[in-house]
Amino acid sequence: MGLGIDRLQVYTCILVSTLGSTLSVFLLWGFSYRFPTLLVFSSVYGLFAGCWSSTYPGVVSAVKSEFRLRRERNESSEGNRLAGSAQRVKDVDGMMVLAMMGVGRGIGNLVSGPVSEALVKAGGLGAYGAGYGNLVVFTGVSAFCGGVGVLRWRPGGRVRGG
Repeated sequence: MGLGIDRLQVYTCILVSTLGSTLSVFLLWGFSYRFPTLLVFSSVYGLFAGCWSSTYPGVVSAVKSEFRLRRERNESSEGNRLAGSAQRVKDVDGMMVLAMMGVGRGIGNLVSGPVSEALVKAGGLGAYGAGYGNLVVFTGVSAFCGGVGVLRWRPGGRVRGG
């Protein structure tokens, strides 16, 4: 993923990571009944979900360039009225962006244990494996939601449908 971030758009890499991890959860873990299939799931999921933090430098770069683009657009379209406020904020602090992503990941790590335990105890969707159905669905939906925002964003500040 690190090589991909260097050569491709960050949203493309996030989309690949999101789809790979989501599909591996729903298809490989959700329909696995034997240990070898779980080993394949672990490898595929680790390949796609484990590389998520490799996208962080690309995200920081995209956020910074997006901020610059919007600032320049505001300065040129609204003239001197916004120029003073835009000059006070020179750039986005990349370390703050990294910190926010780290905080989000940390909160997810802390919350995932108790949530997983509650989902396994609840039972429910047992047809999706041996009592882990709720956990499979939660993990797959979480993986999808983690990167689905990239579907609405386009480089250059244009948002699809909004």
